[in-house]
Order: sequence, then structure tokens, then C-alpha cells
Amino acid sequence: MLGGAAWSTGVTMVDNFADSLASEATAAQRRQHRRKRVMWAAKVEIDERSLDCGAFDVSLGGAKLRVKTAVPLKRAARLILDRFGWLRAIAVWQRGEAVGLRFLEPPERVRQLFAGTLVL
Repeated sequence: MLGGAAWSTGVTMVDNFADSLASEATAAQRRQHRRKRVMWAAKVEIDERSLDCGAFDVSLGGAKLRVKTAVPLKRAARLILDRFGWLRAIAVWQRGEAVGLRFLEPPERVRQLFAGTLVL
């Protein structure tokens, strides 16, 4: 027979996992552009701060970054990639060290910036 506390914890873990999967499915449905995995050193400039970060996926609509500090949301930002230049963006979410940027540039500009390296 399962103890009440152990059973409760197990159910909570399952519920949290199910919620996480549902959240990912919902996010995937909202995406308009195909993502490409990358591992690029980058900087994000936001609120007159320059933060070192890593870009680990990009699309025509935005990027997912790893940043070691809190990032102000809903603020204009600039993603700087040494190999490519910069893109205007807005920070739209943060979960731990993962930050989502939505590009404010037209998709064609993003495609041209990454041309020759990524097919987006």
C-alpha cells in the first residue's frame, strides 16, 4: 500500500510533467516559424546593459537564449551575433536561464542575415 505523502508527491510530479508537456505543445502550436538549433556566443543589449549569452535556437521570428541573469521582459532589446550582426528584438519570456526573444525585424531580413549558414 502506498503511503499518503509518497502517493501525493508522485501524483504532483506526474501532474507537473503533464502540465509541462501541455505547455510545450501549446507553445509549439503558437510558433509561426521553424526553429534551428545553434550554439552561438552572443550578447543581448537591453535597458542599457550588455549581457553575455548563448543562442541555442533561432527562427525567422525569434531566438532562445541562455542568460545567467534576470532579463527585463517586454523591453526593446538588441541581439548581437558576432558572425552576423545584430537584430532588434523584444524579450517575451524567461524561465530560469532560458530567455525567449521575438525579433522586431521582418522575416526576410532575418533570412538574409543568416543566409549561407542556416536555411530558415
